[in-house]
Amino acid sequence: MNFKGLPFIVLLFFVTLIEAQETDSAYMEESQIAVDTSYYEEDEKVISYVHPEDIERRYFDSNFKSRYNTDHFNYEPKVQKFTQWEQFKQWLLRWLQDFFNLQDKNAASKWFEYLQNFLAFILVVGVVYFIVKAILNKEGGWIFGRDSKAETIDHTNVEAKLQLANFSELVASSRKKGDYRLAIRFYYLWLLRKMSDNKLIEWDINKTNMDYLYEIKNEGLRERYSYHCYVYDYIWYGEFNLEEEEFRKVETSFNETLRSIDG
Repeated sequence: MNFKGLPFIVLLFFVTLIEAQETDSAYMEESQIAVDTSYYEEDEKVISYVHPEDIERRYFDSNFKSRYNTDHFNYEPKVQKFTQWEQFKQWLLRWLQDFFNLQDKNAASKWFEYLQNFLAFILVVGVVYFIVKAILNKEGGWIFGRDSKAETIDHTNVEAKLQLANFSELVASSRKKGDYRLAIRFYYLWLLRKMSDNKLIEWDINKTNMDYLYEIKNEGLRERYSYHCYVYDYIWYGEFNLEEEEFRKVETSFNETLRSIDG
């Protein structure tokens, strides 16, 4: 075996190894220096700002926030509150949409408007109808300030409604039924109202026949009234039943007295 070239090979190996170590050391030193330089340069940066003379400095007002308290600057959503009537309208609109299968909400609104106008028309017609009916049935007293039950006057309430009673009809009705005793009562009350209307007495439901007798100044009328009081007390309170012929005599006497007051 020939060993003459061996020393040369070993020498070449060591020279190559030394050069590789020197190259790695130089690279690491350059990298470390670059990083360190970057770090220090970044850390040593100083930011400065100089106001130019041509720029005007402005300040905020102390109450500048008050200008932003209006609804224009309120970006929070508001929850809309509906009244009971508005809730009912919304419910009815949804019902109309479902019932008529309406896809357009505006169409449902038109239907609701038509329905509202129709109901208002029915209400007005109903009110007018009842008012006209009340007037035609003589029930319109509540409109003109009179008693709406005036037409129901009979012997049970005639004294309390003396000024509203139609004595001509009451007497005719009693005479037609053959109730002459009740007809005499109506004649007597008719006489009291006639004297009250002519300011001959002052009507009061609590007064007695004698009270009215003292109030009458005309002597002839006082005598006729005294006679009618006697007949009335005897027939009405004495429960005396008259025959038709007897009734006609008493009726004639009452009618003469009534005519004398008017004359």
